[in-house]
Amino acid sequence: MSDISYDHSDKRKYYRLINPVKVTIEGQDYKTLDWSVSALKIANYSGFLGITDETLAEIEINFQGFSVKFSQKIKVMRIEQESNTLVAEYIDPSPRNREILEYFSKGLITGQFQPFDEIIKHIDIPISDDYINASFQEDSEYNTRLPNKKLILFMYVVLGVMVFMYIFQLAYTKAYLIQVESAVVASRTETLNSPTKGVVIDIFAQEGETIAAGEPIFKVIDPAFEREIEDKKIEILKNEALLKEKQKQLETSANVGKIAFLRDELEKKTQLYEKKLVSRPEIDTLTGEILQLENDLALLQAEEERLEEIIAISEKDLAFSESINTHNTVKAPFDAIVEEVLAFKGKYVDEKTPVVLIKSNSHDKFIEAYLKESQPHKLMLNSRVYIEIPLYSLKLEGILTEIQKNNELATAIIKPNDPDLLETVKLGTPAKISFVKGRFFNHRTEELQEDTSRPWDDEALTKPKPKHKPKKIKTKKAPSVKKKPKIKAKPAKPDIIQKRVEYILKTPASLREVNTNAYNTAFLGLCYEKKADKQCLEQAKIRLLEAIKINKPTGHPINETNLDGFVFGYNFIKQEFTEEEKNTILAWFSEMREKHEKWKFGPTSGINNWKTHNLKMLLLLDRALEDEESFNKHIEEAKQHYQKNIINEITGESYDYSQKGNSLHYHTYNLESWLEIALLSNEFKDMVQPQFNFLRQHLKAGETAKISRAVYSYYTLFPDEKDPELLEIANKSRSVKFDFLRIRASIYD
Repeated sequence: MSDISYDHSDKRKYYRLINPVKVTIEGQDYKTLDWSVSALKIANYSGFLGITDETLAEIEINFQGFSVKFSQKIKVMRIEQESNTLVAEYIDPSPRNREILEYFSKGLITGQFQPFDEIIKHIDIPISDDYINASFQEDSEYNTRLPNKKLILFMYVVLGVMVFMYIFQLAYTKAYLIQVESAVVASRTETLNSPTKGVVIDIFAQEGETIAAGEPIFKVIDPAFEREIEDKKIEILKNEALLKEKQKQLETSANVGKIAFLRDELEKKTQLYEKKLVSRPEIDTLTGEILQLENDLALLQAEEERLEEIIAISEKDLAFSESINTHNTVKAPFDAIVEEVLAFKGKYVDEKTPVVLIKSNSHDKFIEAYLKESQPHKLMLNSRVYIEIPLYSLKLEGILTEIQKNNELATAIIKPNDPDLLETVKLGTPAKISFVKGRFFNHRTEELQEDTSRPWDDEALTKPKPKHKPKKIKTKKAPSVKKKPKIKAKPAKPDIIQKRVEYILKTPASLREVNTNAYNTAFLGLCYEKKADKQCLEQAKIRLLEAIKINKPTGHPINETNLDGFVFGYNFIKQEFTEEEKNTILAWFSEMREKHEKWKFGPTSGINNWKTHNLKMLLLLDRALEDEESFNKHIEEAKQHYQKNIINEITGESYDYSQKGNSLHYHTYNLESWLEIALLSNEFKDMVQPQFNFLRQHLKAGETAKISRAVYSYYTLFPDEKDPELLEIANKSRSVKFDFLRIRASIYD
């Protein structure tokens, strides 16, 4: 049985194991004194970390003679100066890291694993004194006769063949295979964090429960925000009570009838005055009395109108606050099983707090292999992979489907050819992997694209040289002719459409991040229009139809502004849908337009970029629905909004720039939607030029902003005005969305 120590159950949650594990901190290797699923203790610490300091540690477990390595962020809990002992806890361990630690911890505790000279080995049968005695019992009939010479010769031959095969296998492995021993069996897992700061008010699913995609899992509320909502409701109720009181005063007031009576009297006395039967002071007194009554009545009516306006504004503000509050219910991104509930009802959480860990219930397990920095560029996607799982004596083959970057490491995702073979294999089980060497290409995550320092950049990869040079063919010399100087051909521009499509096709069609899926759809639609690629067409259709199934429009001007990608994608391929598919998509667009039309704006959001984004989406949806009447109505609304949103039509300064304390970021964000509106209607073409010039001047003055979308959209509208300096800044941002906008603007450099 493994060496195990433990404290009282009310003080410690996990067993501590004394089997040494190698830990590397800041380049220095240490051995653990003990470790558990949540923390570790190392001896002879010689670094400079202090209590509460955080750092990245590499943990290595020697299992069956090969290493299981993974990186884990740790936080120093205490340092014992006399013994140079450091105690640290793990910070937010990933599902994979947690599975590995739990796997080895349970194995050692149950006796399934045993340590031998710092190597953990799997034990197939229990170890007992009887077993040891039986294993080493001397044979009483041991024959000491010398072996036959022919037998010795035969043994030498066999040994020679075995040595030759070993050397051959070693040479083959080195030349054609890359072996990785840090790999584990995994499945799709996701840790769901709190969407906001607040308190967990409800947890709808329990550990082990199966949940479908879209089902609510937990809800978080901000008590201060809730109080604010309640205060707004109370304020509305107070104002409604005051309004009813004023309306009652108006209904019961005798002033209306009295004014009518006095007017009749004034008319009669005026006639008598003309006949000189009454004096002028009588007329003046009656006139003054009528004016006083009319003034009192007007004050009551003005108070009524003021209260009605206050209530209307308060109701819009309340609706907006409640709409924000609805996003605090977290739903399942895919069909899953609740693996672990990490928080409890009533716990205070923030955006970094993990609340629930879920695991896909599709039973599709795969292998995660952890690569060294120099290995990814030697691999080729969709290449053959050999998998060995020693614990289950299992050997199988698979395909390299994806390579991901995580901090300083890269992770290879391997899909087995026969997933059923892994059905009984526990998650976190170590595996040995052998990759067939090849070039790593065609895969970039968003993080890899933005990281220009990655060692496996496509530009750093050299083209393979031909093995044999073609033989020269001797020919007779032609008469000497004056040769023209050779003109070097310019290198062909990379096909960014094909390169980007290859990346998108490795992304699942059903994504939690609907904004990413929107521009994947737009790019695939653009690919079909430019290249008539049937694969692009089919994938664009799948992504758009999938989005309709799992996303319900809310009309939120900011959250849904990037759903314009679905509209762009639809416009490229709408002629390729069946009538039924087209009706389904247009019904979704129609529901989205209705939600945007009904959105209630506050006093500020009705003037700033929120309203601009709202109008952009309405006009795009009008075009997709081919509703000319609604389009013209929203164009007129956009003209009215322009008068409020742009505070200086000559300089182009926007309300957003001044409202946010001279923030160029918000000016640019507002301009992005005005440019799309201008692309839809030429009436706004001249209106966006001052806004863009305002952006250009302030950039040159040293202000900063994310300008890529605005630049590409502006040069789509004005292709002859391209500014190399602005393009250089814009081209630094690379993603599916920005590549779509670049190609739309015919910018390929």
